[in-house]
Amino acid sequence: MPKLDLPLQYLLMVIFFRFGLGIKTHLAAFSAGSGLTAYINLQLFVFLFAYFFGVAEPGAINDTSGSSIYVIQLTSIIIACFISYIMGKYNFGFSFIIQPPHDFLRAENYLSSLNKMLILGALISAVTIFITLYMLYSSNTIGLLSISLLTFGVSYFFSERGDYEDARSAITVHRNGNKKS
Repeated sequence: MPKLDLPLQYLLMVIFFRFGLGIKTHLAAFSAGSGLTAYINLQLFVFLFAYFFGVAEPGAINDTSGSSIYVIQLTSIIIACFISYIMGKYNFGFSFIIQPPHDFLRAENYLSSLNKMLILGALISAVTIFITLYMLYSSNTIGLLSISLLTFGVSYFFSERGDYEDARSAITVHRNGNKKS
């Protein structure tokens, strides 16, 4: 059932992040959505590169098996592993997400600006994953790449804002702590 592949991957990732790693649900949804849209972009770039060099045909974007699909998937996996290695080595990633497991007993303020951005980013990613299915099966590669890049850009913007909000709140706490002493 290839048409359910992306939504099921997204759902299973969110469930794993939530229950397997102990990440709060809205953070898990944001991380999984950002990761999937980044990987979709990576695969589309690999597909376009393979198409340009004659390794893949235009219809390959709809296929689920065949040598060109395996080349695209293997290349994407190798590139993603390399990117993951670099990100791990240099501590890149979502620095505003504290290391799990998260404290689930503390009440979460979902109306904070950071949480609003994260929830909006997760919703946009989820909608993009479903739109991706339509564009994938209608072979709209440029539209698919455009919407996927836009969604990843929004997620990146929200993650940068999250880093800014964390830094700002830490400075505020530090300043308030110094005034009391």
